[in-house]
Amino acid sequence: QIFKKDFDRDIILNQIVISIKEQMLILGQKKFDILHQNYEDVLFKMDTPNMFEHAAGQKFLGKILGITKAGKLIVEKQDGSIQKYGFKEIIFL
Repeated sequence: QIFKKDFDRDIILNQIVISIKEQMLILGQKKFDILHQNYEDVLFKMDTPNMFEHAAGQKFLGKILGITKAGKLIVEKQDGSIQKYGFKEIIFL
């Protein structure tokens, strides 16, 4: 047990369903900017220096700045350059 306490699975499931319904409503209303912002608001390690690795094995220090409309990760490298990476082009270390 990770949290050392019990959780009511029905309550958690209900909260998940409510959240999905809210996001689907936003999607149905074509409010893509809101969805984009919601995603960036919970993006792991946003604006924090982190180590990454290119698919070829080269490691670098960078900071996640956000996500493009096409879904690419926007990363500012230590040298100040800004790069955009697609799915599996880099990994988070």
